[in-house]
Amino acid sequence: MSQIIRHYQTSFVVDNDKQTAANKLYQAQRVIGEWVKDHERRRFARLKRDKTSSFLIDGNFTHRAYYKSKFSWCKTDYCLDEDSTAWAIQYTHRDNDVRDVFWVSDIGLRAFNESGRLVVNVQISYKVSTEHALTGEPYEPSVSIPGCVEALLERFKGCRFFSGEQDVTEGIGRAITINDVDQASRIISYVESEDRKLAVVFLHGETKDTHEEADYLSKNLFGKALVYIVPYKVEIKKVLARFRLEFNECLFVPNFRVHKDLGRKLRYFVTNQKALEKTHQILLHSWLGYHPINERGAVSDVENVQLLIRRRKFFKLAELIQKSVPAAEYEKVKTQLKDMSGLFELSEAEKKELEEKAGQLEDRVGELEIQNLDLQIKKDELEDKHAAEVYNIKATQESLMRKSAENECVLPREYPGSFAALKAFAPFYKHLAFAEKAWDPALAYRNFKDFEIAWKMLHDLDQKLWEIVFVKRGDIEHEFESSTVFEYAKGEGAKTTNNARLVQMRRFEFEGKQYEMWPHLKYGNKPGKQLRIHFAFDNDRQRIIVGYIGEHMDNATTRTMH
Repeated sequence: MSQIIRHYQTSFVVDNDKQTAANKLYQAQRVIGEWVKDHERRRFARLKRDKTSSFLIDGNFTHRAYYKSKFSWCKTDYCLDEDSTAWAIQYTHRDNDVRDVFWVSDIGLRAFNESGRLVVNVQISYKVSTEHALTGEPYEPSVSIPGCVEALLERFKGCRFFSGEQDVTEGIGRAITINDVDQASRIISYVESEDRKLAVVFLHGETKDTHEEADYLSKNLFGKALVYIVPYKVEIKKVLARFRLEFNECLFVPNFRVHKDLGRKLRYFVTNQKALEKTHQILLHSWLGYHPINERGAVSDVENVQLLIRRRKFFKLAELIQKSVPAAEYEKVKTQLKDMSGLFELSEAEKKELEEKAGQLEDRVGELEIQNLDLQIKKDELEDKHAAEVYNIKATQESLMRKSAENECVLPREYPGSFAALKAFAPFYKHLAFAEKAWDPALAYRNFKDFEIAWKMLHDLDQKLWEIVFVKRGDIEHEFESSTVFEYAKGEGAKTTNNARLVQMRRFEFEGKQYEMWPHLKYGNKPGKQLRIHFAFDNDRQRIIVGYIGEHMDNATTRTMH
């Protein structure tokens, strides 16, 4: 049991009058053959014997081949007509990474001698076998142009390429910037055409990110979509106003073939880069399998070429019979030939009818995929909205808790009984950082016992003073002292600041930078009952760096610390 899922399908016309159609067919066949050979060599690189030494292509476009191994199989066929030559290849190989998954590549080429056109049709599918098909385990292939298509585009560089009657040469591998109003008007006419086969993508803005995103989409949706960049020009925006393009917005307009009004239902608006990243892969996977694109006269697979061969053989036989049988006897077999011709035409008509029904079913599948995509996008939007609401609620709760802590000065029930215990809490202060030797004076301060005061002092420094300095940016001394029992001093007197020894005492190094700790908090003046915390402000990282905790620091009016 297996399930075949189309991954990538496109067709395009290579039009260049300088070369004959047969020559272009030959070049394209060699490119595809080398792609298969190279793929096979990579697959069998670990084997001692080269499995591809006599495989597949010999450089003659009339070559027919069939090859099969444990890991892959390949067959080709050709058809020679008076007005055209057709060649097709089907290459199937097992996926190296996923068990029981096979990739199927159907590539058809048809060259028309009179017009000098080469029509290329490429269809890449993956076939999921055995338990994968039974259990329905999802498998998402990568989003990219198949290597053979890139090789063909590179080989025919300089030619014009057409897809769905639209010249897509400029849109291969890079997006097209809309330059003027006339170009914008032509694009609108194409978008609203019922015969349009290619999807259209508009990205608004001319930033580097927009160009990179547009080029990525253009390359990976070759043969599926044309990608346009809408510049910041008022006159162009007016022409495209019906698409509601706003700043930093991306608009997807898929192709529609079922009904004219369906186009309005198949538009996707992505309002920002974050939303685009979420829907990016979903949209690409959806479009790569959305609607087959077949050019006039294209052949899509080996079976298609074999049908051309049978048709040619039949009419050659009928022509030979007409020439070789005497006129009297020919009348007897004429009716039989007519009946056979009728049966042949009927079988082809039935095949065409089945193909049309298959196309209608694919259109319906495409509609359902779009609906599913709509639901997925709405689901993502609701999840984002819910996540934002949860985040806002949590942020509000945290804000209320912080305000409560600041206003009520929530403190632990049992205060630390030493400066060593206080030091252990240092990493948990949100806005404080401590110099390496900041705690040394405190640890040497043996007769200080009021550790509740020390705790509150550090708490008010971390919460109240930090908010006044970095959030409110108000009068530090007035606002701080009106909300706490501690004094704030922004510095020392002139005698102290002019004394080199005292200045050096207030200098410290932290994280490779030099600081001076003139601001300080004060509590008490009696020995054993006083406490000072000196610090500096780190404006770059909005924090307070504590450089000293202990008794009154020596200044011009004292010779030693008490």
